[in-house]
Formats: sequence, C-alpha cells, structure tokens
Amino acid sequence: MRIYAPGVLAVVLAGLVVWSYIYFKELRPVGTQTRLVRMPEVLLTVEDVKLAGRSNGKPIWRLDAKKLMVSQNRAVTTFEGIHDGAIYKGGKPAASIRAGRATYDSGAERFDAFGGVSIRTQDGTTLQTSGLSYSGFTKQLLCPNRVTISRKNSRGSVDRLVADLGNDFVEADNLRLKVATKDLEEIEQAVEKPR
Repeated sequence: MRIYAPGVLAVVLAGLVVWSYIYFKELRPVGTQTRLVRMPEVLLTVEDVKLAGRSNGKPIWRLDAKKLMVSQNRAVTTFEGIHDGAIYKGGKPAASIRAGRATYDSGAERFDAFGGVSIRTQDGTTLQTSGLSYSGFTKQLLCPNRVTISRKNSRGSVDRLVADLGNDFVEADNLRLKVATKDLEEIEQAVEKPR
C-alpha cells in the first residue's frame, strides 16, 4: 500500500482552513492591537420599547425600557433603563417597577433585575434593593443584598430576602423594623386574616 503524502497533506490543510474559517468567522480585530475579540451574540437591539404581556385577554405585565436586546439563540432578553414597568393581578395594576437593567431567560424561566430596583405596590408599599432574581420553576424570589421596605409611616430592612411564592413563605436575615403605632392595627389584621 502506497502512501500519498502530498495528497494527504493537501486534504489536512484544506480541512484546517475550513475549520479555521468556521471557528474564527465571528472574531474581528479590534483597535490597533492584534488581538481578536468575539462579537456580542446579540440578534436584535431595539431602543425606546414598550412591551406588554397578556394571558386570557388580560394584562399580566407591562414594560417601558430605553433598550431591549435579544440573544442569537432567542432565549435571553435583556432590558436596559426600565423606567415604567407594571405587574398586574386580575387585570389591574398591582405594582410598578423600575430597574437599571433586567434579563429574562425563557429556557430557565428566570428573571433578574439589578442596578437599583424599585417596586411600588398599589397600597403604597415600596421595596428597594440593588438586585433581585425570580425563578419561575421554583416560584422563588431572591434578594441577596439589603432590601428596604417602607409603607405609610413605617420602615424596615433586611440583609437578605427569600420569598417562596409557591408555598407562601418568606425568609429574611437580620430584619429591622420601625413601625408607627397607627399602622399596628392594620398589620395585625393582615397577619390574622384567614386565607
């Protein structure tokens, strides 16, 4: 059996060239340096966007943001500059939300917001934190950093908050409260209310 070294070498080199083209086609030289940087994997970017989600004909959320970016695999959507967001309950606004940046991963059913998150409920309760995560799979809301809560004349803060919304359970680390006496009766009624 005879080995055809030039032919084998030509096939190997051609394969290497094709592989190099496929692997490096998304890389572009940047600046005056000779380094390669992978281009961002963004499929679509839209500025000044207004979006709404509906279920059974009723609104469930609304979002106004300065910028929206969709990943190439269409699984991750990033929002920048959320200045007017709303969460609805029973077709009516239940809370408003603002955040510097948020991402939604549809495959993981995960929503992350960070960069100064502020949520205000219809009853006037305000929650502020640097970031939060919500998992649709576990129905858990996690605020890993300090959370401040204010309502009417009362204030509170926790260093970390985990809310298991599927089981109606809240865990808070280092809870600090300052409750006005006129708000105590309303709090007691909310705690004692049967479900």
